[in-house]
Amino acid sequence: MKTRIHIGSLLWEFSYILLLSIILANYWAGFHLGDLSPLPFKSVTYLMAVFCGALIYFFTKSVYRAFFSYLAMCISACFIVGLVLYMPAYLGIVDEEISFYIALRTSVIMFLYTFPMATLGCMGAAYLSPD
Repeated sequence: MKTRIHIGSLLWEFSYILLLSIILANYWAGFHLGDLSPLPFKSVTYLMAVFCGALIYFFTKSVYRAFFSYLAMCISACFIVGLVLYMPAYLGIVDEEISFYIALRTSVIMFLYTFPMATLGCMGAAYLSPD
């Protein structure tokens, strides 16, 4: 019985991290697409990583688990953004080499911005709401 609860909580945490990754990737892809994006507030793109990092801490209530969780969130969000930006090349709309370069470049830049900001959000939430 104890194993089922543990597996269930891990699946719940995985789905929560995936949901936050999709939200973060949506804002970054929308920010990169510029005028084509339907997002109303593009100025909060950088703050979404802080917000998602804080939400991960509030979900896990452990700085140790939150660190690995937002690391996984940042990596999966970068992967999702890379896939979104590479999709036109896959469909044959644009050149494959240029699209791959843009997708890779944007994913690396996104990780360099989101990881420290998610760290800031997690540590700020841990400071304001200790266990």
